[in-house]
Amino acid sequence: HLFTAEIRTADGATRALTAGPYRVRVPHDDFDTTPTLADDQSELRGDNQGATLEAGERLLPATSGHSLWWLWQAPADGWLFLEVDLRAGVHFGPPWRGLGPVFSVWAGETLPTLAPLANNLINPGAADPLDRTVGPLVVAPVQAGQTHFIQADGLGGYTGPMNADLQFVPWPANDDFAN
Repeated sequence: HLFTAEIRTADGATRALTAGPYRVRVPHDDFDTTPTLADDQSELRGDNQGATLEAGERLLPATSGHSLWWLWQAPADGWLFLEVDLRAGVHFGPPWRGLGPVFSVWAGETLPTLAPLANNLINPGAADPLDRTVGPLVVAPVQAGQTHFIQADGLGGYTGPMNADLQFVPWPANDDFAN
């Protein structure tokens, strides 16, 4: 962004002063400085307009490369649920068909070592872009103490609000046939 200001001198002359270019930092844009979510029920709120693709970052099919990141650590073995707010997207025909936010959960510590666990893409490889769509829920199995990165990006070039609610549900104590 360039910023321009008009300055009036003591003799009444007007001069333009231009400064820049400056990069306006988008919250949650940088993988290495992403904030850690504090608990097992959190609200993820962001806007990926102006967000960037980082070196070594992998894109999911049909996403835009305007990604946001959050960091979360599982308190126990269980399930991570992300309820994605699809009201901000651009939808056609049946529910959730069209452009909108894509949330994905990754396990790992650094961009090159991330392993995908789950996302809300539906039919991402469809030849017709209108058949690529997003669903309202991401469900990922998680392990105690494991670091997870949550990525939000736009399907089909979508930029705008990226909102989801996170909830963690621990596995029940009786989930092993042996006990």
